[in-house]
Amino acid sequence: MNLSAKDQTAHAQALAFYHAMRAQPPVKLALRAEDEAALERSRPIRFGPGGSLSARLFGHEGGPLIALMHGWGGQGTQLYRMAMHLAIAGYQALVMDFGNHGEAAPAELGFDRFMIDARALADHLGAMPAAWVAHSAAALAMLSARRTHGLSGKAFITIAAPFTPYVPLNRFRAMGAGEDAVDAVKPMLAQEFACEWDALEAGLAWQRDETARLLAIYDRDDTMVQASDAERIAAVWPDCRIIRTGGYGHNRVLGAGEVMAATLDFLDQTLAEDSVGGEAQPIILS
Repeated sequence: MNLSAKDQTAHAQALAFYHAMRAQPPVKLALRAEDEAALERSRPIRFGPGGSLSARLFGHEGGPLIALMHGWGGQGTQLYRMAMHLAIAGYQALVMDFGNHGEAAPAELGFDRFMIDARALADHLGAMPAAWVAHSAAALAMLSARRTHGLSGKAFITIAAPFTPYVPLNRFRAMGAGEDAVDAVKPMLAQEFACEWDALEAGLAWQRDETARLLAIYDRDDTMVQASDAERIAAVWPDCRIIRTGGYGHNRVLGAGEVMAATLDFLDQTLAEDSVGGEAQPIILS
């Protein structure tokens, strides 16, 4: 297909942006005092190809295992507070660093990175976690990975999750890209989800799972992800539970007391209901 000079320019801009996005340098956030203290209450785990991926396990053997996943540009330390909250309640909380983040090895970035690494975690465990808790880009990737990488669980909890992968598009616009160039990035992002962009807009990643429950949490003051995405999710997964907070923004919402309390309450209710028919054996990590 012959492209006009304008379309060729837009495609070249899109390709350069996309390649730069996937080649971002490793992310390693500074440890807070509370993170240092949390390290002493957890134990490290290496997994994935050549031990390239990193995780921290909080809690004691015997409780259901909950996987906690940071978002793009974050790291597991952002979820240590929630992990300790769950551990005190009797759960095992496994907080992971995705490739190119935190203690994990450098890797090419993309939404597919979260899918691949989440699958690597499940393979390492030898079973699916009882539930997945994920932030931002990882949350969208996690829900999509049910279809693309066979992830499953009894509960999914998403925090500040974009309905589609529009956050990189907004960043591209902020760099001065025109809509022709932005549109040219869409199929590149969609290929990471093994589908067309229109399917993502229609809610493919958020299709209801009759064997699981979904809790979606949004903060009204989030300037990165639209809180109105909650309504789009509800249109696809009608019985999902939605919680809205205010005043925390995109990242601080992870450590908000009301968010941790809602997460624990949702897990308690969901996993208790699931155990009525026979309690599943907990995952024990050696």
